[in-house]
Amino acid sequence: MSSRLTRFRLGFLALVPIAATGVNAAPPLEFDCDAAPGAYSDLKQVSASGYPVAVSGKVTFVKARADQKWLPGASVSLNSKSGDLVMFRVAATDRDQGQLRLQLLTRIKGKDDLKEVGTAKLDEVTRFAITSTSSAFSVVIGDRSYRVEVDTGNDWSTEVTCTTGEFLYTDLLFGG
Repeated sequence: MSSRLTRFRLGFLALVPIAATGVNAAPPLEFDCDAAPGAYSDLKQVSASGYPVAVSGKVTFVKARADQKWLPGASVSLNSKSGDLVMFRVAATDRDQGQLRLQLLTRIKGKDDLKEVGTAKLDEVTRFAITSTSSAFSVVIGDRSYRVEVDTGNDWSTEVTCTTGEFLYTDLLFGG
């Protein structure tokens, strides 16, 4: 009886490292989001419902492009089928390579809210994370944290974009 139990324990212990490494098996992505003037580029990841639904990484503003109508910008968003949205956005303040605004944009039950949460410069790395809990999203932009109350039980999709410039996303991880 004890030898069967010992074999079971050894078999179980042999499986533990496999299970532990399988959870985070996908390596972080790098996305060189490079868009022509007046155009955009995107990377979409469909996330399943459940917890956590998440996206995290770092973004660097590499190069601005000139366009009469569009300013350089980048965004990372979680979008629900019901129309709710939680977005981190990097937006240029003018058409040259000046200051960038860091913003948190939400759309909850049709109501938009925009918060200016900081600034960045050309070649400056900004880290971000948007992660669901059972009743809200936790949003980290740089060294600041925010909580967005929303029904996280919906199906959410993730979108990473840029327009009219080059933005380098590194350590990009999707969860859900």
